[in-house]
Amino acid sequence: MPPPDPTNANARGQAGVRYYGAALVGTHVEDTTAVAERLLTRLERVHKCGRAWRADCPKPHRSRSTLSIAVGDTGAVLLKCWSGCTPAEVLDALGMELGDLFPKRLSRDMTPQERDAMREGARQAGWRAALTVLEREATILFVAIGMVLNREPLADADLTRLIEARERIADCRRALCGR
Repeated sequence: MPPPDPTNANARGQAGVRYYGAALVGTHVEDTTAVAERLLTRLERVHKCGRAWRADCPKPHRSRSTLSIAVGDTGAVLLKCWSGCTPAEVLDALGMELGDLFPKRLSRDMTPQERDAMREGARQAGWRAALTVLEREATILFVAIGMVLNREPLADADLTRLIEARERIADCRRALCGR
């Protein structure tokens, strides 16, 4: 399969995964392009979001672009559905398994320092994704507060979205605080 075209980031499977090179260059894992392609080519409405991607979760949700995808320092694909799906549920909908998110081991075991670097990369990717969601949900709350201050009625759909915003903010707190 040819590498995705980074100039066509909104087409299915064309998310510019060439941005990432080999994980821990010269060590023990396959090229991260192959790992990310396994997931990104199966998702819809993939678009670049900083050093990561956003896409529609393959499970049905009302809101779009709820799936955050990043590549950790070791080449493992990190994903988070902000609508509450577990990674296993997302992968099951795509006909994949959790093992498909990790680069294939080619040689030696990781050193403790490499494992620590992998954990730190995953933690930072989670923080970046959580902060992006917090920014979007704060905008939703800001708009709702403006409507209330202007004595505009909130529709049932608005109230439902505010409840969803509260749940997403709580998810972010858990991601950032580890609880």
